[in-house]
Amino acid sequence: MANLSTLTRKEQVLEVLVAHLGEWVDGPELANEVVGGSEGLKRLRELRDEDGWNIEARRHPDPERSIWQYRLLYSTPPKLIAPIPTAAPFVPVKAVVCPVPDCPRELYNVVVRWGYANGKCGKHGERQVRV
Repeated sequence: MANLSTLTRKEQVLEVLVAHLGEWVDGPELANEVVGGSEGLKRLRELRDEDGWNIEARRHPDPERSIWQYRLLYSTPPKLIAPIPTAAPFVPVKAVVCPVPDCPRELYNVVVRWGYANGKCGKHGERQVRV
């Protein structure tokens, strides 16, 4: 079935999670022809891993149901702390940890400009940290 919504499939998955903020949502609700399409769970992982949304996953508590459930913990979109001017002087640095909670990874390709370190996390993509 074609996407008849003005939202992208990823935005549709996020919309369902925001509507059920803090509540567990069954995986099949996010991967059907109305929401998310056949790749709905892939879009959910993109929201969590690439876009930085704080989404938890668990197996359904009923052992007879072999599905996963997901919940969004906050509705505030992840965003950069502040824009970095492109003309700002920069100094390459090492050892800046990803700002996503519970992510122990160090950022790579880090550049510091105007008090902010901008770099990439292998799991969460482009991130910015005040230094």
